[in-house]
Amino acid sequence: MADITTALSIAKSALLSTQKAVSVVSHNIANANNEGYTRQRAVFEPMEATEYGGLLYGRGVKIADVERIYDRYLDVALRDAKSGYEYFNSKSSVLQNIEGILNDLDETTGLSAALDGLFNSFQDLSSDPSSSSERVSLLSSAAVLVDAFNNVDSRIRHNLSSIEEELDGLVDRVNQLAQSIADINNEISFIEAKNLNPNDLLDERDKFLSELAEIVDISTYQDERGEVSVLIGSGVKLVAGTDVTEISLVAPDLTSGTYKILSGDVDLTDRLTGGKIKGLVEGRDQIVETLDDLNLLAASLIKEVNIQHRAGYGLDSSTGNDFFSGLQVTGSADDANTGGAQVSTTAITDLSALTLNDYEVRFSSSTTYTVVNVDTGQVVIAGGTYTSGSAITFDGMSVTISDVTSSPATGDVFSVSATKDTARNIDVAVTDTDKVAAATDSAALPGDNRNALALAALKDSKIINNGTFNDFYNGILTEVGVASNTASLNTESQQTYLQQLEVNRESTSGVSLEEEAVELIKLQRSFEAAARVLTVADEMFRTLLDIK
Repeated sequence: MADITTALSIAKSALLSTQKAVSVVSHNIANANNEGYTRQRAVFEPMEATEYGGLLYGRGVKIADVERIYDRYLDVALRDAKSGYEYFNSKSSVLQNIEGILNDLDETTGLSAALDGLFNSFQDLSSDPSSSSERVSLLSSAAVLVDAFNNVDSRIRHNLSSIEEELDGLVDRVNQLAQSIADINNEISFIEAKNLNPNDLLDERDKFLSELAEIVDISTYQDERGEVSVLIGSGVKLVAGTDVTEISLVAPDLTSGTYKILSGDVDLTDRLTGGKIKGLVEGRDQIVETLDDLNLLAASLIKEVNIQHRAGYGLDSSTGNDFFSGLQVTGSADDANTGGAQVSTTAITDLSALTLNDYEVRFSSSTTYTVVNVDTGQVVIAGGTYTSGSAITFDGMSVTISDVTSSPATGDVFSVSATKDTARNIDVAVTDTDKVAAATDSAALPGDNRNALALAALKDSKIINNGTFNDFYNGILTEVGVASNTASLNTESQQTYLQQLEVNRESTSGVSLEEEAVELIKLQRSFEAAARVLTVADEMFRTLLDIK
């Protein structure tokens, strides 16, 4: 009787365990197309043996665990690879956009063609300086060049605005994901306290971690309660168990400065090494540098053309007229300033003395300042005495700083530039064709063409960075093209690495429907065999009961 009862019990345990194992396989099959799902496996374990007749007999089987087929180190490598890929990909996308804006192939309205068109029109005017049609054509060519500068500037600003919106959304998403991970940590620790495996919750948390890694580079560690802590950048806590430290974005002026990513008071910007945010920030910085170069090109063009044009005479004998407008000095207080002074006025005092470099007025006390050429590092004014409302004049420009709520504080900095926004503001100042200064001597009007020749000669003059205007613009194109190509190649390389890791993860943790089908057949046979054992044991039991 004891042996038959044991056989019945063993058969029952086999039936129940097989049923549970079939449920695990069914769960795998149901989630075969669920991205991020980790295959599960029922772990069979023999039940504790029992002694009978001086021997130990097995008592059947049980499901000891339902485990995830999971390689933690592979998942960490996969997250790191995703951070690297998204960093290069987002940066490449930004640079390709700006490259497309600059690589103007239009032979009539592109910036390169428009520059050539202006100077060719000056050359044409020199052939017939009294011609009204040549003067109209010149102003038309100048207007085309202005439109080209304005258009490039506008499209670049549009890209910068799009990047700003995307960064805002990504920062919000990081905080959402961090909170979701913290919430799941709480659920997982509750379940693991019951010695149960929250496999599906672990998958869900890993999906959040994977998405988070695409946005910023992260590292993680898990405690004894099963809660995972997330470090962002180089070791700054984002999630600690169920606690979250949200990050924030400090946006600069649209066309200057750089973004700051903060965790509380900690600046993460330079600590980030991967992810979409890092790629967008670096790509955006490259765009700002490119726009600065375009502003320098526009400012240099205005300066040189105006200096030469002012020296000549129009058909109406007027002189000293600007050909272009839009060149102006701008000044601003640094965001980190603690004093109450602001820039009140700025002006160009000597066009020919402008270096078109950027400057800083740095206060060593509330009454003492130093003016530094940021581009060269040269000290222009040392130990200047500050008086509120008095102009500080240097290198062809002046800036007036005034006390608003208080005087400047020690360490306050004020930026001064004669190129900011020039590509946006450039315009044609001459509206009357008779004021186009083609002549060098008013007494030689109307046939004097010498100033028109001098203006045309600016095309081939090495004016900006030891090169011509077109040389400088081609240099901008080359710099952006090289940066874009490098980012693109890195993206392709990182994508190949990422795809290989994804294949490795899929082979380890992914669901193969063929393998699950084989497992189902195996379990079906086990179930049928256990049922047969149960039938045999039942027949044996009935046979014994029928004995009289």
